[in-house]
Amino acid sequence: MVPRVPAWAVAAVMLLTGSMNTLSKKAMFETCAPSITGHTRANCPSGQEPFNKPWTQNLAMFLGESMLLFVVLYMQRQQYPASDRRPSRPPPYFFAPPAALDLLGTGFSGIGMNFISASVWQMMRGSIVVFTAILSVLLLGRTMHSSKIFAICCTVLGLTLVGTSSVLDTKSSSSSHGGLASLVGIGFTILGQLCGATQMITEERLLKSRRCPSSLVVGMEGIWGIASMLVVLAAMSWVPGDDNGSYENAKDSLYKLETSATILTLMITYFLSISVFNLCGMTVARRLSSVHRTMLDSLRTMLVWIAQLSFYYIFESSRYGTPWSAHSWLQLAGFLICVVGTLLYNDVITLPFMRAHDVDESSRALIMPADNDESDASVVVNESASDADREMNSY
Repeated sequence: MVPRVPAWAVAAVMLLTGSMNTLSKKAMFETCAPSITGHTRANCPSGQEPFNKPWTQNLAMFLGESMLLFVVLYMQRQQYPASDRRPSRPPPYFFAPPAALDLLGTGFSGIGMNFISASVWQMMRGSIVVFTAILSVLLLGRTMHSSKIFAICCTVLGLTLVGTSSVLDTKSSSSSHGGLASLVGIGFTILGQLCGATQMITEERLLKSRRCPSSLVVGMEGIWGIASMLVVLAAMSWVPGDDNGSYENAKDSLYKLETSATILTLMITYFLSISVFNLCGMTVARRLSSVHRTMLDSLRTMLVWIAQLSFYYIFESSRYGTPWSAHSWLQLAGFLICVVGTLLYNDVITLPFMRAHDVDESSRALIMPADNDESDASVVVNESASDADREMNSY
């Protein structure tokens, strides 16, 4: 997008901001802040409680995504100075269905992050590859050859090992509620990835033939997401729950942001990192190969894990970190198997028994980031970045 910037520099910024997405999101869940009702919870000081606000974080994510509309406007003015020459675009309502799925996916994933460590959460997001592959066969009529099926099986095996390590690991601060809580967190995270995969398929069906740039897709989904979240947060404030009397108390969220400099800083970091991550994703999609993008995604997961280990052992407070335990070896093995599965699926590596005609460019494009950031004449999303941290190449 900015040709004079070396591709490696853009990739490095994307790696850094992508990791910051996950770490700042998790840190908010672990940070105590004053409660609007003076309620105390979860080993916090008197009158404080953790910022367990996954849907409020969704609003920040959509705000970050919407910033790409400024990029769209700038690029249109540079490329099409005369307004009558500008290309036609899909009507705004076309972006509502994928935005709704984005909202559900990131919301469920955010709930799941409450119960598991950031590194496990990041690894479990790899399940989106499995769901996208299955849905592309069922809904788009694509063919999955034996090499793809083997790669998917490797990914499922790796995810199973990662999930098992989290359930068995009661030493981690994120697993302090026990194996059942970890299982709930993994379940919500996987449910979020199912929504994310459905979102990718929906974007493929609705927008592929319309040559819609990824920056416009992400930006418009951000606008729809903001509008939807304002309604959702208002409704959740009226639904009974344990967040100061509501399912998620919007007034309490604003109060915590106002009274806690740490929460406010983390929220701004989350917002900015999403904006920059999506912007870099468009450049990476055009200028780097699938090998580089696969490695970037793996490095992002490793960076998140290393950061959490560092927080635990270097700083006095272990609230933001994760210790190394005997079960961490199982998590590491699962992660490496997931990486192998991803490399196999995207034909970065091949096995001797895999035939050449097993390579399927169309199915690979749907899975690998080209990002649907969430989308372009190549699409990137994320954590999406999707939260999208979402990644897809479908356009």
